[in-house]
Amino acid sequence: MKNEKFTHRFNLLIKEMDVRQVDICNSTGISKDKINKYMKGKMVPGNIPLYKLAKYFNVDSLYLLGIKDEKETSNNYILEEIKMKLEKMNDDQLADVNKFIDTFILK
Repeated sequence: MKNEKFTHRFNLLIKEMDVRQVDICNSTGISKDKINKYMKGKMVPGNIPLYKLAKYFNVDSLYLLGIKDEKETSNNYILEEIKMKLEKMNDDQLADVNKFIDTFILK
């Protein structure tokens, strides 16, 4: 899959932030090979790498894909992180989270 807007914006963010491929790899866990392919327009990241890159650059993933022109992120990232963590929890852990919410947040 090829997305010229993604490639352009990805390279622009790298230049603007003055970061190296290795910096992105170390922070996101995405391989240098994939980062290189993204930079050359040979590959577009899937959902999880896209999320990690958007979070790393502090931009909206839709901006990276060229769908949206605003760089700003929304609180959706926080909600997505919470959702990902909740999906990994067992029933006892979820019950503890519910107790916490009931006790401290909905108080």
